[in-house]
Amino acid sequence: MSINLVLTSLIVPGLTWGVNRLLVVNGIGYLTYTNFVSVLTKHPLVLISLVLLVLLICGLVYIQMAFLFRQIKRIQEQTPASQWQLLKQSGHDLLTLKPLTMLIMIGYFLLILPFGQIIFKSVLLNKVTIPAFIIQDMWTTPKIWGPIILVYTLALILSIRLITFLPETIFNKKLSTTRLLQKCWQMTRGRFWRLLIKVGVLATAITLVGVLSQLLLFNLQRYYDQNLLHYALLLAILNLFILEIISQILLAMSIVMILQLILKQAGYLVPSETRVKVILKHRSLRIRMRQGAAMLLLILVAAGVDLYDYAYLEGAMDNRPALISHRGVDDGNGVQNTIPALQKTAREKPDYIEMDIQETKDHQFVVMHDNNLEELAGVNRTVHELTLAELTTLTVRENGYSAKIPSFDQYLTAAEKAHQRLLVEIKVSPQDSPQMMTNFIKRLPATAIEKGQSYPFVELSSRSGVEETSTALIC
Repeated sequence: MSINLVLTSLIVPGLTWGVNRLLVVNGIGYLTYTNFVSVLTKHPLVLISLVLLVLLICGLVYIQMAFLFRQIKRIQEQTPASQWQLLKQSGHDLLTLKPLTMLIMIGYFLLILPFGQIIFKSVLLNKVTIPAFIIQDMWTTPKIWGPIILVYTLALILSIRLITFLPETIFNKKLSTTRLLQKCWQMTRGRFWRLLIKVGVLATAITLVGVLSQLLLFNLQRYYDQNLLHYALLLAILNLFILEIISQILLAMSIVMILQLILKQAGYLVPSETRVKVILKHRSLRIRMRQGAAMLLLILVAAGVDLYDYAYLEGAMDNRPALISHRGVDDGNGVQNTIPALQKTAREKPDYIEMDIQETKDHQFVVMHDNNLEELAGVNRTVHELTLAELTTLTVRENGYSAKIPSFDQYLTAAEKAHQRLLVEIKVSPQDSPQMMTNFIKRLPATAIEKGQSYPFVELSSRSGVEETSTALIC
């Protein structure tokens, strides 16, 4: 658990701060697939730095895994070794990797990214992942479902068949890279489904315990908020602390159990037939001091977590999370991206209402997320095939409600009347006119600037890789 605390409280925040500073210093608001080409051509050193950062993360993950593998093996064999000695050995494991083995190790970590939360639970590895909005965007394109499923299937098969790759690189350095891969493949032959089921059962059990713990604490807090109002804040801080402790314990348990499974599969962890007898030795003053320092550190961490939770719950944090309504609805209270849903949701006073717009055949703007109208309006046509007048006569249905498709102007007017800020996402398409962005900016009402009534943040989303010309506007 101590190594996870160090990673979550020091290493990960440090890396996050470094990436943010790198982007801010170079004037890059964000980095995603829509502006990747622009950043590559204008800021190549930034991309090189980010690639080096990914390699650094892979190296740190390897050291973490080597440390844990050695720790588990040491405990099972009852061999003496300090934490510092294990850490130095783990760093040495990384530095002594053959170049080809290191390259394959990096590829293996990238390969298991879709399953990083299941196979190797590492807070570092989880930072190198595919953003959820990109995955969602891929799944909205049926033409590439086949290749996506194929890639995920191959990644799953390889990640399980090579599951003993890491311990082999640690405890079997004499083997060549080719022989090492052959051995890993041979050891898992005929055992794919057995390993997959074992890993799946462990991951499911840990997840289930975590979900049940969260539900219990959530319901307890709801009871406190309703019946113990004077103590609700104090109990909320306590619940958040308990939740963090449970999360850390479950994370440590899942890591140990998965790595034990891998070590057993690799033959480096042979279960003893006799019960291990633990001999309590006289503890020296030095050991007592170390244990006291560790306990003091845990107390300080706990106090820091409690202080953070208090500041968070009191709204004293500068980075207070924004409450955003996705597509202008909340809990199915209307049809997405329609004015009746906007009016209902605005009464709940979210920080922003996110909405989607597209350019029409006559170069106007309509509020609609889907490119094809069949699912919501029952019309098998695309937005770019119809004019604004034709689109606004259509009725869309969802969640048991129905409403007319609104124009962007109508939606802005309704938001201004409700004093509601908007998060405007532009769905870019190859059918857009060259003047699309210019036309969009002209559509923003000047009265919004004068009155300061609404501040839309404009995000561009592209299905075709079209580069954006603007990232944020205040109107």
